[in-house]
Amino acid sequence: MITSHAKGLAIAAFILLGLIAYSNSFHNSFHYFDDIDSIVNNPHIKSLGNLRDIWNYWPTRFITCLSLALNYRLGGLDVFGYHVFNFIAHLFSTIALWWLVLLTFNTPAMKKDPLKAHAETIAFFAGAVFLLHPIQTQPVNYIIQRATLLAGFFYITSVGLYAKARIESEREPAHRSWKAYYAGALLSAVMALFSKEMAVSLPIIICLYELFFFKTKKGFSWKYIIAFPVMILIPPLTILATRTANFIAMCNIGAARSGISIGHYFLTELRVIITYLRLVFIPIKQNFDYDYPAITSLSMPAISSILIIILILAAAVKIKAGYRMVSFCIFWFFIALLPESSIVPIKDVIFEHRLYLSAGAFSIFLVSGLFYLFKSRKITIALVALWLLLISYTAMTYERNKVWSDELTLWNDTVNKSPSKARPYNNRGNAYGKKGDHGRAMSDFDKAIQLKPDYADAYYNRAVAYFYKGDYGKSREDVRKAESLGYKVNADFLEELRKVMVY
Repeated sequence: MITSHAKGLAIAAFILLGLIAYSNSFHNSFHYFDDIDSIVNNPHIKSLGNLRDIWNYWPTRFITCLSLALNYRLGGLDVFGYHVFNFIAHLFSTIALWWLVLLTFNTPAMKKDPLKAHAETIAFFAGAVFLLHPIQTQPVNYIIQRATLLAGFFYITSVGLYAKARIESEREPAHRSWKAYYAGALLSAVMALFSKEMAVSLPIIICLYELFFFKTKKGFSWKYIIAFPVMILIPPLTILATRTANFIAMCNIGAARSGISIGHYFLTELRVIITYLRLVFIPIKQNFDYDYPAITSLSMPAISSILIIILILAAAVKIKAGYRMVSFCIFWFFIALLPESSIVPIKDVIFEHRLYLSAGAFSIFLVSGLFYLFKSRKITIALVALWLLLISYTAMTYERNKVWSDELTLWNDTVNKSPSKARPYNNRGNAYGKKGDHGRAMSDFDKAIQLKPDYADAYYNRAVAYFYKGDYGKSREDVRKAESLGYKVNADFLEELRKVMVY
C-alpha cells in the first residue's frame, strides 16, 4: 500500500512539474473567441451574490459560471487569477487521475496483473503525462475552457470515487464507508454535468469500469451502476422544472449548428478522430482554429478512418484478458469523444480542448503499455523513455504557451496554419484594431471577406476600421452589408456614425 509520505511526494512532484511547464502562462490575455463575451463583457458573472442570474445565464454550466463569478469577485478582470484557477483545476484533474490508477490496481481484476508490482510508478507517470502533454495547453490557456477542466476533474473524480466504493463494497464484511464514497461519486457526476455537457458520457465509462474491473463469473452488478444513467436527466429536468433557462440564448452561446447534415458531420468526425489520435501520439502543428474540410461522401478518407477505428476497437477487445488496463483505456478514449465527435452537428468540427478526457485515457494507455511491453526485466528502458518524454512535453508545453500570450501571437500562429480560413484573419484584424493599427486590420478584414463573402462579422469590423480611418461612406456601406447578413450592429457605433454623416 502506498504510504502517506509517497503520496505527498507524488503530489508535490505534480505541482512542481506543472509550475515549470505553465510558468509563462499566468499573464496570457483573454481571447477574442468566447473569453470576451463569456467573461469580459458578461454582466451575469459580475455579482457572485446573484446566484439566480448566474444560473439563468447558462444553467447547464452553472458550476463553470459560478467559478467565473468567484474569480471576478476576487480580482475583477485581472487575468492572473483566472489562469491560476485554470491551472489548479488541471492540477486537481491530474491528481484525480493518479488516484484513479492507484485504485484500479486494487480492483479484483488487477490484483494479480503483472503491472501490480509497479502500480505507484505507473500511476505517477500516467498523471505526469496527462499534466504535461502539450495538447492540454488549449483548455488551460483558453480561460473559458475551464468548463472542460472542471467537467474533467469531476468526471475523473466520480470514476475514482466509484472505484473506491466498489473496492470497499467487496470487503468481507463490506465496510460501511462504501456508501459514502458511492454518494460522492454521484454528487461528483452531477457537478461534472453542470460544468460542461461533455460529461454525459460518464455513465458509459462507469459501466465499462464495472465490466472491466469488477465483473465476476456470477455476472454483472447492475445495482451499482443503475443510478448513473439517471444522473444525465438531472440538468435538463432541473431546467424544465425551474423554467429559468433561455434555451434560444443557450443555443446561441453554446454549440451552434455547423451547417452540415448529421451524416456528413459523422463522416467528418471519423476523420477528426484520426487527427486526434495523431495529436496525442505526435503533438506537433497544434492549431487553435483548424481549417478542416467537411467530408460529404463515403470517400477514401472516411472509409480509411472507419477501418482504422474498427481495427483499434477490435484489438482492444482481443487484448482485454491479457492487457486489461490498455484495453479499457482504448475504449475510454473513444467514448469520451462521443458527445462532441459523433452525430450531433456543432459549430466547429475540431477543437483540441475536446481531447481533455481522452488525453487521460491516452496517458494511462501509454504508460501501462510501456510497462507491459518491457516487463520487469527491462523496466529501466521504460523509465528512461518516460522521463525523456516528460522533458520533451514540458518544453513543448512551455513553447505552446507563448502562442497564447496575446491576441496577435495567437492569431498570427493560426493564420499561418490556416491561411485559407476566414475567421483567423477576422480575429487577427480585431487584434490589430485594438492596438490602433487600422491599416493592417483593414487588410485582414479584406482577406476574410475575400475568403468568405457572406462573413457578416468581417463586414462590421471593417466598417469600424473605415470609421477610424475617416472613410465614413465605406463604413456606412459595410454596416448596411453586415445588417443585410443578419448582424446586429452596435447601437453606440451607429450613433457615432450618424453624428459624422447623414445615415
